[in-house]
Amino acid sequence: GPEVLVLANPECGRSPIAGLDVAASVTATPNPAGVFDGITYIVTATNAGTVPTSNITVTNTLPPGVTFVDAVPAPASIVGSDLIFTARDVPVGGSASFAIHVRAPLSPGTIVDQVRLSATGDFNAANVTASIDIPVPLNAPNHAQCAVADVAKKVRDTPDDNAFSAT
Repeated sequence: GPEVLVLANPECGRSPIAGLDVAASVTATPNPAGVFDGITYIVTATNAGTVPTSNITVTNTLPPGVTFVDAVPAPASIVGSDLIFTARDVPVGGSASFAIHVRAPLSPGTIVDQVRLSATGDFNAANVTASIDIPVPLNAPNHAQCAVADVAKKVRDTPDDNAFSAT
């Protein structure tokens, strides 16, 4: 009879190809935010691959109108509205996070923070960017103003025998 030739696929039964895969995420508090509120962005670079990473460049592009306050750890460099960080030696399944503190703009609108990761050899470009939208409505309470108003109310509501005196 005819000879049947069976070709073995060397990829059958093998685990996925080992490789570098970094994934970006970003969260923000508060969201929504009041005009000129302090906002904290937490930017995270996660090693979703099968090999440790030695060098991830994390670029966070701040929204127009926000005021940069500080970041922990401090960015390696700042170019325009881009804060550039470096995450070194992130193990498989591990992550590196960066806290970025800004002030919301004085005008209402929606602000969009964008994150982009780059790592030499990353085989999955689908998860290297992330962004978050924060509405800044005109009528949102300003959290700093609310805190001052709470203190003023407590002082007002304090009975006279406990009143503060400037002597």
